[in-house]
Amino acid sequence: MDYEYTNLAPEFTGYPGAPGRPRNFYAPAGDIGEVVVSIITPAHNPGPAFEETIAAVRGQSLQAWEWLMVDNATTEPEAQARLAALAARDERIRILRLAADAGPAAARNAALEQARGRYVFLLDEGDLIEPTALDKLAWYLEAHPELAMAKGSSVVWGEQTAYLTAGFAAGNLFLERNPVTIMALVRREALQVIGGLDTTLDPRWSEWDLWLKLAAHGYWGGDLPEFLDWRRSPGSAAPAAQVQWTQARAFFKARYPQLYQKGLPRPVSVEPAPYAPIPVEVPFSNPLAKDRPRLLFFMPWMAMGGADRFNLDLVREWTRRGYECTLVTTIGRNYAWYREYARLTPDIFILPYLLPPTDYPRFLDYLISSRHYDGVLLSNSELGHHLLPCLRARHPEVPYVDYCHMEEEYWQSGGHPRRAVAYQELLDLNIVSSVHLKEWMISRGADAEQIDVVYTNADLERFNPSAELRAAVRARLGLDEDTPLILYAGRVCAQKQPRVFAAVMRELVQAKQRFVCLVLGDGEDLPWLRRYLRRHKLTNQVWLMGAVSNAAMREYLAAADLFFLPSQMEGISLAIYEAMAMGLAVVGADVGGQAELVTPECGVLVARETPEEEVARYTAVLRELLADRERIRRMGQAGRARVEQHFRLEEMGEKMVHELLERAPALHAARPKPVPGVHLALEHFHLALREKALEERSCIPQWLETWSHTWSHKLKAAFGLMLKLKDALWIMGHRVKVVLGMAKD
Repeated sequence: MDYEYTNLAPEFTGYPGAPGRPRNFYAPAGDIGEVVVSIITPAHNPGPAFEETIAAVRGQSLQAWEWLMVDNATTEPEAQARLAALAARDERIRILRLAADAGPAAARNAALEQARGRYVFLLDEGDLIEPTALDKLAWYLEAHPELAMAKGSSVVWGEQTAYLTAGFAAGNLFLERNPVTIMALVRREALQVIGGLDTTLDPRWSEWDLWLKLAAHGYWGGDLPEFLDWRRSPGSAAPAAQVQWTQARAFFKARYPQLYQKGLPRPVSVEPAPYAPIPVEVPFSNPLAKDRPRLLFFMPWMAMGGADRFNLDLVREWTRRGYECTLVTTIGRNYAWYREYARLTPDIFILPYLLPPTDYPRFLDYLISSRHYDGVLLSNSELGHHLLPCLRARHPEVPYVDYCHMEEEYWQSGGHPRRAVAYQELLDLNIVSSVHLKEWMISRGADAEQIDVVYTNADLERFNPSAELRAAVRARLGLDEDTPLILYAGRVCAQKQPRVFAAVMRELVQAKQRFVCLVLGDGEDLPWLRRYLRRHKLTNQVWLMGAVSNAAMREYLAAADLFFLPSQMEGISLAIYEAMAMGLAVVGADVGGQAELVTPECGVLVARETPEEEVARYTAVLRELLADRERIRRMGQAGRARVEQHFRLEEMGEKMVHELLERAPALHAARPKPVPGVHLALEHFHLALREKALEERSCIPQWLETWSHTWSHKLKAAFGLMLKLKDALWIMGHRVKVVLGMAKD
């Protein structure tokens, strides 16, 4: 899987606990019961920054922890007072005292002897962890029994911020240097088998030695591709960097010759056989206290798009009112807006990064049991629909709501709304983005009494016309006020009809029409569009700007005059809401519910026809408008007024809060839904997974699938040999670079 580290990097907000970081209310609801994680921290004269470490630990979403703080001969009065106060804050915190400064390895071993958790998390004073770190790492190990430890990516936090994405998957790189921080979750049993850390080593070497010692006993770990820990000191991020690499390698090569001969362990996950039972038992409990409404929100990803902007706006409206959101995504790609969501809630779980699909049902059972949600909302998540029977089977007390944007006749005979009709018997409420979509669902058998309309609407504060911004952006683009500026914004894919758009642009250029058009967005058809524009010499007037941020989108809208979007299908395009809010005239497609937003005073909608007929019609409309700038201006003013009167974002927020906290619970009580049996629900999900897998491998016969499962362990062994060869070549290349560097010096 290609993990999107760039978008997951948390540079936008700073360290956990920093001003501006979102905080959820994580506190145990009564006795924590079983200790899941024992946190071990050696402390020697901890300074004021230690308070931030305390806050990071106590602010974990997994509250079933104990913290063994080892006072390693603290001498400063202020530090002693700080440690004394710490134990008084929380009965889960125990202070262990060593008479003399025996070093961090001895301190960790002293705590390990008294640890009760099934897992141990190694944390140094002053270092920080993300709020969901323990939750995610514990579940990662529960889902991967072949692994002894789990690690997230690290932020090295000093004068300059750096991101360490190397982890246990680096394998034989650990024979060259230590590429990770100490902050990992390790099975307590594994640490006990190896006898803990070596207290005789130089402290700068002990962390590196710990990983190699575990490897020498056959243990190894895996990586969760999210940034979960923060280390303040760049120097301590790689302890062996403080000594000569050659000396360190020679020492460990003599200590662990078998590792340098055969390489590090490569644990192999045991994939379940086709149709093997799906696990249902939740491995541990984590009941959290609650002081405000909570919502569990299913979405496919965090991509850039209209439906995704609605999701983002809804979470913003929800959190602005003081409520809490847990976000669960079901597709392992497209996280361009991850940072936007992370500014609003810390409770984000990317399921494909965290767990195999067969563990999704029990993990969601755990989430709902832990957080006691007031409602579950699904938005454009195919897998969310397939999980719905499992959720209702385990938690029939929770209202379940679905939000749909548009029908897609070309995908699964209607796409998400078609499934929403099929699953209506398990949903308490359906919410749709237009009257048109409600009527479409009713025509396919949906219960009209269970469907409400909530328009997506626009943020009038963010999208507000500005003459100053318009002038500045046009000056930056090199455009005078007499040049009409058209925007075509959205994902450059078949739905937005880039071929129709390109043909219209060609007609306008050939008619010697004066204008510039900006294409804002990325997508699978962008390479084709780029070639077309070059081939037909349109690049002087049609500029490809690529994917742009929300802020840049607003700037370009401020500078533009007209918004053009000849879509194949839409619910109601959010980009058109925003264009109208910014005072642009609109030329678009008369599809979905767009006529509910765009009236003749605000723009022109063209009915779907053949591509040739659409090109002719759009060209005629645009030529007519470009010849009458005053009409464009009047349309823009009317569009802004219409959004102000009927389609304000705050109105959407209020309606969605009402629908989720009042309407859905009322329907839930008045019209109880059937509760499927757990085994039937799991079988339904299992079959959905099998169907999806077969769909992705439709060219592979079923007999070959069975054969591949039987022989998969042999194929994995061969792949493991290839990985070892790759590691050996990497190390050889690294050593050559070292030698060449020394020769150069």
